[in-house]
Amino acid sequence: MITFTDQPTHPPYPAYNNTVVRFKVTDEEATPTISTITVGGVSFEVYPDSNGEFYFNFKNIIPSLINKSNFADNVPPPNGNWLQTDPDLYHELTAEFTFILEEGEPEEASMTLPFLKSVLQKGQRRHVNSDIRPLDHSISQLSQVTYFEGMPFDVSIYSDTEREVTIRNAKTQMQVTRTFEKGVNRLFISSGANKAPESFENDVPLYIGVNDLEFIVDGDVRFTLQVDKKPAECGQLLKWFNPSGGWSYWRFSEIYLETTAARTIERLHGDFDNLDNSRWNVSITGKDVERERLLRSGIMTANELEYVKHIVAAPKVYLFVGDLHQPYEKQDFIEVEVSGRMTTSTKPKMKEIELTMLMPTQYSQTLW
Repeated sequence: MITFTDQPTHPPYPAYNNTVVRFKVTDEEATPTISTITVGGVSFEVYPDSNGEFYFNFKNIIPSLINKSNFADNVPPPNGNWLQTDPDLYHELTAEFTFILEEGEPEEASMTLPFLKSVLQKGQRRHVNSDIRPLDHSISQLSQVTYFEGMPFDVSIYSDTEREVTIRNAKTQMQVTRTFEKGVNRLFISSGANKAPESFENDVPLYIGVNDLEFIVDGDVRFTLQVDKKPAECGQLLKWFNPSGGWSYWRFSEIYLETTAARTIERLHGDFDNLDNSRWNVSITGKDVERERLLRSGIMTANELEYVKHIVAAPKVYLFVGDLHQPYEKQDFIEVEVSGRMTTSTKPKMKEIELTMLMPTQYSQTLW
């Protein structure tokens, strides 16, 4: 008989933390010599320790299985469907265990492990809900987000099974019911155009200020998404992949400081003519040009600061370059890099972030 003496708890498991299982054969008359663990057609061999116990860490393989997209956002812009599943953010791994014994027939076991494309830190508390919850920094049944009118915005929500969910605005009592698939569902509150046909706000209108969206399953409120809707205003909208395994958004001020730096790629030295006919003795092959923008977040609440500060560690950040109040296309989000410098002001009643954003490398004219 095969016994798992140690295995992870509190599914779904973060793909970028250790996921360790320890196991052994409890039959005293059976002596295992090797165990083969097969995942997706690939086999790994492990050997027992002096006590006959085996050890295996799934962190060695799950990141490559759950991150084939290299953190890219491949969900298309909503076109009449404001609730979409995102298969890139969730992965179920099935492992087959085979034990070769010194005597007797091999023994077999299997295990299925659900993973989110997320990471936890030591001492970090877990969310109170394990069945359905938003993928952000919240750990209670109240999640607070800020939505900037006229710009794209969505919330990533995990569900451990397919279920019917009613979303009700407690302020207006207007509601809508949709089927949430098993895995991660993206609720697009806005595609940029607030009143596009079949948009979320056509079904459940949101008013400027705080809107409490209750997510109800079988008559019980499972969590409340508190959406603070800000008036339409121009600015630098950034979208980034957060540690909880979902996407986050923030509109930075439209006023920013931009620095352009140019570096010569290579200098070619040469002068093969008489002085009167010579116009140069050094030529360049071209320039590398980079642009940086210093952005300011504007005044934030303590919760908004906690929400936005994760951007500096994000493996993927996008800048929205589309127009206000217009449905966005995929190319309206361009990838940028946020530097490690982030300045936070914590003066009384004032919380603000400054960060440096590196724009995509500028194409230039070169000799080759």
